[in-house]
Amino acid sequence: ALFALTLLPGIPLSVVAVRRLRHPLGWLAVAGAMGMLWSVALTLGLVLARIPLRPALLLAGSAIPALAVATSPRLRRALVAQVRDVRVPLSTALAVPLTIGGLALPLFTTQRGLPTGDVQKAIFWAERIRTSHRLPQYADALRLNRDPADFATPGLHALTAAVIVISGDSYRGPAAFSLIAALILAGLAATIASMLLPRSNREQAPQTFEVPLFAFLFAATNPRFLRYTAGPGYHYQNLIGEVLLVLALVLLFKTASGR
Repeated sequence: ALFALTLLPGIPLSVVAVRRLRHPLGWLAVAGAMGMLWSVALTLGLVLARIPLRPALLLAGSAIPALAVATSPRLRRALVAQVRDVRVPLSTALAVPLTIGGLALPLFTTQRGLPTGDVQKAIFWAERIRTSHRLPQYADALRLNRDPADFATPGLHALTAAVIVISGDSYRGPAAFSLIAALILAGLAATIASMLLPRSNREQAPQTFEVPLFAFLFAATNPRFLRYTAGPGYHYQNLIGEVLLVLALVLLFKTASGR
């Protein structure tokens, strides 16, 4: 479920959006964020059209970018070149899995795979989308003595509904997805670091290739950032919004720099 909504559409989309990212963390983070953006648009479009969210339909929609790249010789060559250009330093291969394992530990021990925090609001509205096949009536929040404007994030709720549908679990699916989104956000720090490195330095000073790894580690272990990973589901709405905002920053930088 997590792969279908992130990397499956994101890897081919990253070929079009950001090329020549040699560091694996930076490239995978962009791919994951691009895939998340695609999934928001896909699921929101299906819900607006009142088409039921079915696993087969969601998987087919997520595979559209891959099919587009596969049928275009130019894009296919660009994807192969991108994959060949990605280098995985030994330090990254060792440090990243250990960091991810440490960050995931609370979810699978203290939380027992269950979510916490305000993701419960997203699950509530996502379940309504899943059963009614349409956007929820946010005015119903008045019956909960809450301001409906606090919940009016249909794209987020459509995406969460897709996570529930594909994963088959209304609780553990969103919890794991929240953790993955946090890792993608930390990975985008590596993306920015990779893009800021002067090209000559990357070629002539291999040690600078570790800078993106340090950016990921600093972001992932920052005390303020740990609120996303120490209790997956906490500040869920902020997390998904930040992933998309930082992705927009990366794309803006790429456009401005011409890289």
